[in-house]
Amino acid sequence: MCDLISVFCISFILSVIKIPIIIEYCDWFELYDDLDFHRKCHGFGASRLGGVVIFSAFMLSMLLLLNVRDGEVGALLISTSVVFFIGLKDDILGGVLPGEKIQVQLLSAIILVFLGDYKITSMYGLLGVYELSELNAAILSIGIVVFVVNAFNFIDGIDGLAGTIGVIVNVSFGMLFLKLGNTTMAFAAFGMTGAIAGFLRYNFVSGTIFMGDAGSMVIGLVSISSAIKFLTLNDHNLSGATIIDVSPAIVLAILIVPVFDGIRVILLRLSASKSPFAGDRNHMHHKLKFLGFSDVTIVLILACFNVWILILALSLNFLNDVQLIGVLFCICIIFNVWITYAKGKRS
Repeated sequence: MCDLISVFCISFILSVIKIPIIIEYCDWFELYDDLDFHRKCHGFGASRLGGVVIFSAFMLSMLLLLNVRDGEVGALLISTSVVFFIGLKDDILGGVLPGEKIQVQLLSAIILVFLGDYKITSMYGLLGVYELSELNAAILSIGIVVFVVNAFNFIDGIDGLAGTIGVIVNVSFGMLFLKLGNTTMAFAAFGMTGAIAGFLRYNFVSGTIFMGDAGSMVIGLVSISSAIKFLTLNDHNLSGATIIDVSPAIVLAILIVPVFDGIRVILLRLSASKSPFAGDRNHMHHKLKFLGFSDVTIVLILACFNVWILILALSLNFLNDVQLIGVLFCICIIFNVWITYAKGKRS
C-alpha cells in the first residue's frame, strides 16, 4: 500500500511542478485553446497543453517504479505514447483529421492487444455469446479501446469533467487491482490518478490550463487498458474465485459517463447522417450547461451520477450481467430523457 501511495504522490508532485512551466511556455508562444471554440464551454486564452503534464507525470512514475521490460507494462507505455503524440500534434498545430486520429488510435490499440495481451476473451452471455475466438477477441478489444479513447475525448468540453471522471475511473480500478493482488496495474491506475489530480489543481477552478486531446486520449487509453485487464484477471484469478461475479457490468458502471455519452452522441450523429466524429453540442455536459448549471455544478452532477451508478451496480450484484447492464442503461436513458425534456421546456 505504501508503494501505491508513493506512485500517486510522485505523479501528483511531478504534475503540480510542471504545470506552471507549461503555462509560461504557452504564454510565451501563444499556444491557447481557441480552436473549435463553438463546441467548448470555456473562455479564450488558456493553455491547451495540460496533456503534456498528465502524460509525462504518468510516464515518469511508471519508468521509475515498474519494470518496462514486462510485456504488459511496455505495451501500455508504448500504446499511451502513440495516442499522446497524435493528440499533441492536434493541440499544437490543429487540423488533424478524424481519419488520421482513428488510424493512430487503431495502431495504439493493436499494440496494446497483441503486444500486451489486453484482450476481452468472453462476451459473458451478452447477445447469447460466451467465449470468443482469438480473432474475434482481438477485433472486439481493438474496437472497444478506440471507442473509449474517443469517448473520453468527447467529454472533455468543460473545466474538470474529463479529469474528475478519470480520477473516479482510475481510483476504482486501482482498488479492484489491489483486491486481485495485481500491483502492476494498481500502480498504473494510481499513477494516472496522481497525474490527473495534479492537473485538476490548476484546471478545475481556475481554468488556466486544459488537457487537450493529448490528455483526454491518454486518460481514456489507460482507463480502458485497466478495464480490459481487470476483466481478464478477475476471470482467471489464481485463487479460483472471482472478486466480482458481474465484472462486465461493474466495468460499465465505472466507465458509465464517457461510455453512455459516447454511444448517445454517435447514434445522434449517425441518425442525422453525420460523421460519428463530427463535433457538435449534443453532449450531456452541453445539455446541462444549457439548463443554466455552472461548470463546477455540471462536473459534480456527472461525478455523483457516476459514483451512484457504481454503488448501485455493486448493490445489485445478485443480478446477472445481462440484467444489470440493462438496468444501468435504462437509468441512463431516463437521465437523458429528463435532461432533454428540461432543455425542451426552456427552449
